[in-house]
Amino acid sequence: MTKLVVFGSLNIDEVYSVPHIVKPGETISSSSRVEVAGGKGANCSVAGARAGGKTYLLANSGTDGQWVVDIVKASGVDTSSGVLVSGELQTGRAIIQVSKEGENSIFLFPGANHRFDLGRVQSSLEDIGVTKGDYFISANETNFVFESITLAAEKFGAIVVYNPAPMPTHATDEFVAALSHVSILVVNETELVSLCEMSLETTGQNDGSAVSVSEAIAFSNYTHLADYVFSVYNTKLIVVTQGSGGVTARLAFGPSANSHVHVPISPVSADQVVDTTAAGDTFIGYFSASLAETDIGSRYLAQPTASLPTNEGFSASVVSAVEECMKRASYASGITVTGKGAIPSIPLKSQVDHFLATNSLTHALD
Repeated sequence: MTKLVVFGSLNIDEVYSVPHIVKPGETISSSSRVEVAGGKGANCSVAGARAGGKTYLLANSGTDGQWVVDIVKASGVDTSSGVLVSGELQTGRAIIQVSKEGENSIFLFPGANHRFDLGRVQSSLEDIGVTKGDYFISANETNFVFESITLAAEKFGAIVVYNPAPMPTHATDEFVAALSHVSILVVNETELVSLCEMSLETTGQNDGSAVSVSEAIAFSNYTHLADYVFSVYNTKLIVVTQGSGGVTARLAFGPSANSHVHVPISPVSADQVVDTTAAGDTFIGYFSASLAETDIGSRYLAQPTASLPTNEGFSASVVSAVEECMKRASYASGITVTGKGAIPSIPLKSQVDHFLATNSLTHALD
């Protein structure tokens, strides 16, 4: 069975309910405070496991976060080879404001999440038995992210799924090198724009293509921006989450009409949105687990771009499978935003299946 290995953060989320996201210089009162299990790595691994994927987590925690590790493990995630719990570490914290509209604002205390070393990452991947075609999933909330992506791709042949959040402020050589090993890049609209701006600076383009990219940024032409990122990094699959605008993907089929696919947002009304904190992590976990159930990894993602078939039948079959996986992930995220907290709001596979089958959210939440 294809493995999902999530390399990322494990946090104690302190969630504050506020009338609106606090503004600079403003003091407001919170109506409630709760502590829940979270962290992009923990969230994503739980989503992958609840989606039915054989999921492992590589993370660090202090003893004060043991209860978070226990929740992750109880959700079906294998923590035996990759999670270090130590009394010498402080568990990462996320301070989250959630407005009455369900929007959130977050700042992080990295803590144990920034106490990785590359040797341990390699030994954990060896212990798990990662092989070619397994999925390595990462965001930017830990140290050694770029080096671990390169390691997973080059030494183990893993399919790298990467969400560059928080987005770096500038493109270092290590960041650019890591992107060259990414098979699936998942970004929201803001992250896509930031990546394009950094890429323009790095590549130093001053010809017509740079002008068109600048115009695409100005006019929020995300399809064109995805094309540009693909041209720079040769990523197999770029997925752009657009909030209420749904999800758009760009596949490595050149200028073919079959190279783009769009999935609309799941049927969740604005008044059902409670907390959007883990929506993106849920999407990535469910999307990766759904892809792992198909042969897209072996037929497409793990293959050199130059060796991919060019016939329309091949591209159409890949697009169809990716579209189905995107829809499942979008529906899972739709359920997530209707609940409070990160891990507690991530749905079970049966809930997502029911939502997909009926387009009715009511019974999916039961």
